[in-house]
Amino acid sequence: MRKLVLVWVMMILTSCTVIYAEESAGPFRIVRYWEEHSTIKVIPDLPSITLTAGSRSRDYAVIPFNISFWPGFSIGESLARGRKIINQFSINVLAGSAARLQGIEFGSVWNDYTEDIQGLQFSGVANTVRGSGVGLQCAGVVNLMGDRFRGVQASGVVNVVDGLFYGMQNAGVANLVRGRTEGFQAAGVTNLVYDAVQGVQAGGVFNLAYGTVEGAQIAGVVNLAGGSVSGVQVGGVYNHARGDFTGVQVGGVVNITEGSLEGLQVAGVINVADEVADGVQIGVINVANEQRGLPIGLVTIARNRPYMRFEVSAGEVFLPRFSFKLGVDYFYNIYSLGKLPGDRNRWAYGAGFGTEIPLRSFITLNIEGMTHQELWIDEERARHFLYTDRVNLLNQLKFILGLRLSRRLALFIGPTFNVLVEGHNKDRDDLAGSIAPSWTVFERDALGRRNRDVKAWVGFSAGVRF
Repeated sequence: MRKLVLVWVMMILTSCTVIYAEESAGPFRIVRYWEEHSTIKVIPDLPSITLTAGSRSRDYAVIPFNISFWPGFSIGESLARGRKIINQFSINVLAGSAARLQGIEFGSVWNDYTEDIQGLQFSGVANTVRGSGVGLQCAGVVNLMGDRFRGVQASGVVNVVDGLFYGMQNAGVANLVRGRTEGFQAAGVTNLVYDAVQGVQAGGVFNLAYGTVEGAQIAGVVNLAGGSVSGVQVGGVYNHARGDFTGVQVGGVVNITEGSLEGLQVAGVINVADEVADGVQIGVINVANEQRGLPIGLVTIARNRPYMRFEVSAGEVFLPRFSFKLGVDYFYNIYSLGKLPGDRNRWAYGAGFGTEIPLRSFITLNIEGMTHQELWIDEERARHFLYTDRVNLLNQLKFILGLRLSRRLALFIGPTFNVLVEGHNKDRDDLAGSIAPSWTVFERDALGRRNRDVKAWVGFSAGVRF
């Protein structure tokens, strides 16, 4: 009996409040203050869901306080008398459904609206809105918005907006937006936007934007942009931009830009760009159809201005030395193997970089820096076929003048400035012996605790270039 009386009292109080709301001329504005004072107007204003007194009485019933057990079984249904329900404060014991929300709602399983919402939704499982919304959605499993949304979505599994989105999405698995997105997306697996992105996508596995990206894509594995990118892509494995890229691409394995690159590409293995207009590529392999930037790596391939040379040279240390150069004329890599004086099995391998400056149509100046390490090849006294028993580094700075005899043949000669760092191996003194000439200009024995000698001199290099 007490429960029955309590229910009747609640219905009477609710009915009085509904009558007051229907007769009042002032609309309910629980979240309108934020909209009116916000400077962000990226997404067009949502359709107003405030009602005049006349339209309320004809089409809608404003329910200040509603309790629902299941769609169709609620206090609001009994008070609306066939009209659409606008909830201002709603509690859904299991699930509830109404036309619009202008306030706050709590549901243990499911909150559903057939039109628009302005306010806050909290659900243990799902929030679904078939229209647009402004505010906050929090659900244990899924938030679904049937049209554009401005605000925050947070769910344990997935957030979906079937229209424009501005704000923040946080999901345990995925965030999906079919329209333009401006804001922040964070998901344990993926962020997927079927249009342009202005903001940040942070995904545990991959991020995908079908349009342009202005901002950042950060993923544990893959970032994909269907248009140009202005900002940052950081992927554990792979980054791909199908348009121009302005900013920074950092990939654990591969970076690809199908358009023009202005900025920086850094990859663990390979960088690819259609054009490097003004930027730097840093990777083991750097590839570009048109290279006007700075490629730093072991292999550089530039189709518009390829630089590929093979040289045979000699000097006071090497007789002979074979060198291969690859890259672009203003910055190329050098790989060399040369015979050192003394035993026939004593060689040195080296690498470096250089630049070629045209002085005349047939005269060039090459400035190169290289370092070489001593290497014994098939030596009977050595432990292995390729053997290095100590640090024996020859560092060179070269200024070489080249005389082009034909398109594919040139002669060259020039001075070299050399610094030799020689280590000592007490166990293998039989493989020792300095490669420095007799005219050194600087010598210091046993430099530092590592027992290394340093010697410097001026030498030369001359040869033929193919």
